[in-house]
Amino acid sequence: MGHKVAETTQNINAFGPGIASKRIVQWWFKKFSKGDKSPEDECSGWLSEVDNNQLRAIIEANALTTTREVAKELNIDHSMVIRHLKQTGKVKSLLKIPVSGSKSEGHLYVSSSRDAPFKRWHLEEVFLELKDGQKFPVFKHSGENGDEVKKE
Repeated sequence: MGHKVAETTQNINAFGPGIASKRIVQWWFKKFSKGDKSPEDECSGWLSEVDNNQLRAIIEANALTTTREVAKELNIDHSMVIRHLKQTGKVKSLLKIPVSGSKSEGHLYVSSSRDAPFKRWHLEEVFLELKDGQKFPVFKHSGENGDEVKKE
């Protein structure tokens, strides 16, 4: 084919960040190398349009939903979820911080989101999950106006 996957991905994304992932480009290269030149996409939805309202509803229903989980639920590529979240003005961050103590270990999860108009970050939820599966809530945002805070 004469082009490398990384180079082709970079060339496609010059038209807009997140248009294509390396995985998608690899898939198309493989498809074309088998002689299949049809534009039909058997990945059932990877290149289809996404309803931004549906995407926003999924994210708002559970602030701890990862963008990869959303992509799987909507049967689309992960990069498309990222691009559409930026269009809706919603940006998420989920930090997973390893912690350990004298008796147990686990992860501290910190979830936050940023809204487009003011580009301010809002803490959504913080909880500790131990290796044995126990969860201990530390903080959870409660209230639509962002002023109410519930410490657990």
